[in-house]
Amino acid sequence: MDKFFDKAVENFVISIGGSFGKCKNLHKDGFISKIEIKGDINKSVHLFIPKETLDTVSMLLFGEKDYNLPDLTNEIANLIVGNAKVIASNENVNFNISTPKFLDIKDIKYENRKDYSIDGECFSILY
Repeated sequence: MDKFFDKAVENFVISIGGSFGKCKNLHKDGFISKIEIKGDINKSVHLFIPKETLDTVSMLLFGEKDYNLPDLTNEIANLIVGNAKVIASNENVNFNISTPKFLDIKDIKYENRKDYSIDGECFSILY
């Protein structure tokens, strides 16, 4: 899964004109969107994204920081996990993805964590 998410996140960041990098300082507070994947791989995938990172993405996408927090969080998760699905299918790993669900929780269980940055602002994929 790591290689699928690594490439999908890089594709997302580049597609919106951002600078892709490694996270150096992840914020402790943020927002979570959950997508279920089912098929050759079965996992709950969570996007953890701080407000500062949402602001950065919003500026790249819309040129302003005025956005609906759950909608933008879910859309980012959908774009990344959807692209990971395409990348995986190119390697004969197939799965379906659910509609993203914005979660109003802070404590989630996961086995793997990948940290990334866009223009120096961090976010994580947890699964």
